[in-house]
Formats: sequence, structure tokens, C-alpha cells
Amino acid sequence: MTVFSLSLFLNLVLIFLVLYFKYRCRVSRISAIDIKNKIEKLDLTLKATRDGLWELEIGKNKAYYSPRWYEMLGYQSDLFGSDPESWKSLIHPDERETIDSLFQEYCRTGEPFKYEMRMKTNDGGYKWILSRGQCIEWDSLGKPSRVIGTHTDIDQVKLYAEELKEARIKAEESDRLKSAFLANMSHEIRTPLNGIVGFSKLLAEEELPLEKRELFSAIISSNSEQLLRLISDIIDFARIESGQLDIFFEEFDLDEIMEEVFTNFSSIIELDDRKSIKIKLVKDSPDLSNKIDTDGTRLRQILNNLISNAVKFTESGYVEFGYHKADGVYNFFVKDTGVGIEEAKLETIFERFRQEDESLTRKYGGTGLGLTISRSLVENLGGELLVKSEKNKGSLFYFTLSE
Repeated sequence: MTVFSLSLFLNLVLIFLVLYFKYRCRVSRISAIDIKNKIEKLDLTLKATRDGLWELEIGKNKAYYSPRWYEMLGYQSDLFGSDPESWKSLIHPDERETIDSLFQEYCRTGEPFKYEMRMKTNDGGYKWILSRGQCIEWDSLGKPSRVIGTHTDIDQVKLYAEELKEARIKAEESDRLKSAFLANMSHEIRTPLNGIVGFSKLLAEEELPLEKRELFSAIISSNSEQLLRLISDIIDFARIESGQLDIFFEEFDLDEIMEEVFTNFSSIIELDDRKSIKIKLVKDSPDLSNKIDTDGTRLRQILNNLISNAVKFTESGYVEFGYHKADGVYNFFVKDTGVGIEEAKLETIFERFRQEDESLTRKYGGTGLGLTISRSLVENLGGELLVKSEKNKGSLFYFTLSE
């Protein structure tokens, strides 16, 4: 080979090497930029989704938890370092064994996994977390060696789902109660109406003795009052539900109201030979004039409802009502020795359409609106209606109003 030929060959080799290295550098530069872009996109995606990233290297007994993973639980970043078992210690004790079994099973099969669990937060509470991931590497024996995944905060989703479930249950219960109410109303309205219509026809008989005429007139009057109370309850309940209940505050002599109510119920009890009860009135300072600034009509209504209930559910013993005054506050009460109320139903009885016994064959009638209306009226007058009771030992209803 001549010197010229050797020189040409070496130049060609040099040019080839320069071009080759330029090409490799270009490829490397493009790959590095591409990888950087992908990493940035992945980071932005994770930030946008607000998910926490985790990675377990089982073979090396190492783990990685991203800052967001810690943040959603309220911990400082890198609190657990590279401990692969730390996440298990945060799982709620009731779910720990199940979740661990599921995780091992998913790792064994290599299938993508997804499960919901409660994890302990830094403030001592628990938060619902959705965990998703997959095993991506196995060792030479086929055992999982590397698992990656994400954690998503679903606590609010769970809360909304629970609230929706409770709302649905309440709606279904409300529909059931309304149906029961309408079924009972048929009986409650028909009973006094039958008495009014039936005895009105008997009064039309020309040769009816005077004592029977008076008895039938009393029955018609009693049934008319019962029907009127029933209709009034329904109207008042509708007004309360629509927020259109009228309250008028005026100054009244409280003792006059109490005496009026006492006289009314004394007459009712005296005429009812099916019961063996006495009614008592308790007042503070009977020699003084006790004035109260309230709605007298609504106060009478509250007392009438509570005492009517007490009389209805008391076969023997007594019904006692009245008030005690202390520091400008009147403490009203209605006490009886009746059938009492089960502890589990002490709040239920104040709900609309509710009674302790809600069956159609129940012993005591009524619409189930009296206590609902009474509590609403007391609240509108600035007080709170409460109850204490024990089954088969009687009940005590009480509320306070300012003078």
C-alpha cells in the first residue's frame, strides 16, 4: 500500500469515528432529554392526582414512600426511612390481617391489586386510603422482589357514601312512618266521626228519654272535641314543618293558666270511670302573682298535650303537673305513674309520626304528633322539652321558660 493510500484510509477511519461519536452523543442527549421529560410528566401527574407513591424492594428489604404519601397521613417526609414493614403498622387493627393476606396473594399471582383500608394518621385518627399497585419484578425462584403502587385519599368519598346511606335509610324510614301514620289516621278520624254520626241519629228519635239524650249529647261533644284536637294537631304540624307557626308573646298570670288546665282535666278524669287516677297541681308561691311573658295559647297547648298523654298512659295512681320558679325561670313538669317508656325509645317518641308502640293493633291510640308538636312549641317559646322515664314506673316530662 502506498503512503497516499494509507493516509487516505486513515482519514476515512478518522471521519467515520468522528461521525460515529457525534451520532452517539446526539442519541444520548436525546435520550437523556426524553427521560427527563418523562420523569417531569410523571411527577406532574402524581401531583395533579394527589396520589402518594410507594415502592417495595422485597429482596433487598428496602422501601420508598413519596412525600405525598406521608403528607396525606399527616406525617413528616422520610419518617419511616426505607423500612418496608412500616406501612403495615399504620393499618387499622381490624383490617391488618386481611390486608396483609390480600397483599401476599396479589404478589404471588402477579395480578394488579386494589383495596381500601383505614390507615392511622398523625393525629391519632384513621383515614380511608385506596391502595393500588402491581409486582413488576421477580427473583430467580419466581418470588416477588419489587412492587410499586399508589395511595389515594378516599376519606371524603367514604364520608359522603356513608352520609348518602344514612340519608337513604332516613328517607325509607320516613316513608314507612308516613304510611303507618296515614293508616292510623284512618282509624283515628273514623272513630270519633262514627260516634258523632251514630249518636246524632239516635238523638233524632222522638221518644228518647231525657237521661239518654243527655248521655248521647255528652258523647257527641266528647267525640267532637277529640276530632277537633286531631285536626288541630295536623294543622299545627303542617305549620311547624313549613316554618309558618305563629307565636305571640304577652304577659299572662301563670296561675290562672294552670288552674284552667287543672279544672279541665279534673272534669275529664272524673267522667272517665275506666281509670282510677287523681290529678294534682303543684304551684310555687300561690299567694303571689306569678307573671310570665309567653304565648298563653301555646303554653296551654303544651300542657294539654303532655297531660293528655299522661292520663292516656296511666290506668291508676296519679298525674301531677305544675311548676317551680327559680332565678326568674319557670321549671314546668308533668309527672305520672303510668306505663313508662323504654330507655331506647326516649328520643324516638319526639320524632314525627312516632310512638313507642307503632303497630296497628296497639292499645293506645293517637297520631304520634303530640310530642313532636310540643317539643317544637317549647323551642319556639325559648325552652327545651326533656323526658325521664322507666318502663312500668311512670314518666316525667319537663321544660323551662323565662318569666
